[in-house]
Amino acid sequence: MEHTRTAKKDIASLSHDIKTPLTAILSNTELLLEDDITLEQQDLLRGIYHAAIRTKSYVDVLQKTNQEEDFNQEKIDITLQQIVEDVNQSLSPLVYSKEITLNYNYHPQKTVKCFDSLLTRALINIGENAIRHTSLGMVSFTITQDNNQTTFTVSDEGVGFSKEALTHATNMFWQQDKSRNQHYGIGLAFVSHVANLHRGSLKLSNTNTGACVSLVIPNTDQKL
Repeated sequence: MEHTRTAKKDIASLSHDIKTPLTAILSNTELLLEDDITLEQQDLLRGIYHAAIRTKSYVDVLQKTNQEEDFNQEKIDITLQQIVEDVNQSLSPLVYSKEITLNYNYHPQKTVKCFDSLLTRALINIGENAIRHTSLGMVSFTITQDNNQTTFTVSDEGVGFSKEALTHATNMFWQQDKSRNQHYGIGLAFVSHVANLHRGSLKLSNTNTGACVSLVIPNTDQKL
């Protein structure tokens, strides 16, 4: 019980602390977009702006979950094409200065019934994690469907998960390096939360070339 109260306090403090710099990022980016800048600079700034907007919505979800409010968002049908476009819009600026290629394998016309903003944010979090731990190579998104479920698989050519990370990386505030004061596990912890909201599952694994994360959600609508 004491651990739960401490975690809730940490989440509340973190959410508050994040919103302050986010507000500054959004305001300053809007001002910079009004300046006489190149098209390339505009694209980069728009990437920063949209990433900040999505992060703000992510923090709002954390706050709502932390307050134990009823989650009553309705699932909608959204095309895989729209999901990929939203994910790519946020991730493309992150690989601009790195020797990383983003690769997407899916059927654009297919749809998935989901909490669209949460699912997109979860996939962006997985992608950000893959990019962060990859120096060069490819980060691949593969989306497959059968009659029962939709599987979103993200694989990279990075260092892979440590044995400890495979067990604890989805725990809120888990840190790989205990000497650093950072909230390392918050991204994958959010992904795990989104998987649970969909009555799905999340799996972390390693391949011969790097790390692999699979987010699975059922195709049938299940009430919370």
